Amino acid sequence: MISKVLKLSFYFLIFFFLLFTYGLTQENKPVVNDVILNGDFEQELNVGWQASSKDYAGSSEINRDKIQKNHFAHLIKDWGGYAEMSQIINLDNLNQNLSVRLNLDATSNREGYAATSAFILSFLNKENKVLAEIRIAYSTDKLINSPVLYNYPMAPAEWKTHTLNLKDELTKHFLKVDVNKIKKLKIAMYAYNNKTSGC
Repeated sequence: MISKVLKLSFYFLIFFFLLFTYGLTQENKPVVNDVILNGDFEQELNVGWQASSKDYAGSSEINRDKIQKNHFAHLIKDWGGYAEMSQIINLDNLNQNLSVRLNLDATSNREGYAATSAFILSFLNKENKVLAEIRIAYSTDKLINSPVLYNYPMAPAEWKTHTLNLKDELTKHFLKVDVNKIKKLKIAMYAYNNKTSGC
């Protein structure tokens, strides 16, 4: 029987980094993954996920890796550009919980260049326009909030589980957003640099 509050609980075991870092995760607990396709990465990344990248300089990688019993997505972007994987799901109820386990890191070696790794929740209307966005992120630059963007800064290179209630997040951070227009959720993992070369 499906409960009133459908849980989007799942673990993304994500290891983002720019340049070189290494991390391990604890063994997964059982999770519910009725809405997110391949949210535990037990299948190849082309199941449920769309990957894209742009290399202005350097290279990027989007991989599925495993440590012990855990599968996780692993994004790397060095120098200029970005690497991203994402999927869009329909939302018929905002009162849902989402859990994600992350390990984020970023390194910048040039003044004026910022590197960022982030887990991004974008609230979309029926035309896929972004109405509000939440980012759990680590950046070498200051993260700035706005009426349609809220950042949760994260310490670098440590595994941490985050649980968010979608309705609560919208109520707390996006008072001017018309929640009745939110019809979809884009879930993305993103590693990027704010310039076209060097980082």
